[in-house]
Amino acid sequence: MEELRKTIKYIKKGKSAGHDKINAEMLKNLGARGTEMLTKIFNKAWTTGKVPEDWKLGIIIPLFKKGDSRDCSNYRGITILSVVSKVYEHIMEARLRTQIEEQLADTQSGFRKGRSVQDHIFSIKQMIEKSKMQNSEIYMAFLDLEKAFDRVPRSVIWKSLTQRKVSAKLIEGIKGLYENNKSYVRKNNRQSTTFEISEGLRQGGVLSPILFLLIMDDIIKATATRTKKVHIGTNKLIPVNVSECAFADDVMICAAKEKDLQDNLRIWEEELTKRNMIINTNKTKVMVISKENKNINIVINQNKIEQVEAFKYLGVLIDREGNTMKSKIQATDMKYLRRVKGITRMDRIRNEAVREELEIESIIDMTEKQKLKWFGHICRMD
Repeated sequence: MEELRKTIKYIKKGKSAGHDKINAEMLKNLGARGTEMLTKIFNKAWTTGKVPEDWKLGIIIPLFKKGDSRDCSNYRGITILSVVSKVYEHIMEARLRTQIEEQLADTQSGFRKGRSVQDHIFSIKQMIEKSKMQNSEIYMAFLDLEKAFDRVPRSVIWKSLTQRKVSAKLIEGIKGLYENNKSYVRKNNRQSTTFEISEGLRQGGVLSPILFLLIMDDIIKATATRTKKVHIGTNKLIPVNVSECAFADDVMICAAKEKDLQDNLRIWEEELTKRNMIINTNKTKVMVISKENKNINIVINQNKIEQVEAFKYLGVLIDREGNTMKSKIQATDMKYLRRVKGITRMDRIRNEAVREELEIESIIDMTEKQKLKWFGHICRMD
């Protein structure tokens, strides 16, 4: 019962209710008797490994992005799940995290307590600074994984949990949440018929981020002995070499040579394919951190990857000379915009989508426009 009380205390108010029409405010006002009854329901779900059908039913709300409103690809779906099921998932997630947290690779920073985007960017900056000091180069690829959460076969998830020696009872409980998952689309007070979802992670599910981390961690470890590394320093006299940095599905692959980057990407592509994940070659970009302007030819699945002069990684613009001067401004800007929307990184909504919904351009772009206006004003004064 104490686990339940703590979880309910920290769930956010104002979130939409799921199919069962129970919202966070209702749970926060259950009282002693209501909490006792909900504890019995949770205990039964834990004991049997079965959960109520409402917990497995999602409501998909299509949000228009831009372009032709008649084109389905111009919509982004948000799945609303039962708040009660999310409370149950919170408890399961906490139990799972205690069993697997220490097994995760240091190069994976996403959705982990005590780690942040800033820490991740700092690691990349350290790598860049080291290369500058040594007058060496870093070849980087920023991967875009196509609908990564939707593509992972559930059999791969169960295998990963078993190999990590997660308790059989906990695995059974997680499987119960994924059994006979269904959703329906709701728009303009109309809804579709329900349809089954048998692949991928639960959209909007509390367990989904940590389960995805396990799959990405499996890939990191499967590639560890095969990829070429970049030396970034020492820790307690032990050399620190890396070939990737990952924040959930935002992955940066690196190498000290062009050929090594090509080989590293081939190895990663092989491991991703084993898990039904695909690299989006149109959105994946490569960049060379160098004093010279070097052109490289990197190919994935017979598609040449576009080389860029700068890339926005986790909201921070990194250019080919390794400059990230605008990072703090951009990070602070997004921090407050996400707070306005009540969105965290756990919601897996990209910065661009947040800006589109709020119809607010970045503070950097706004500043540049104001600078141009001021420049024009000065010119007119002359």
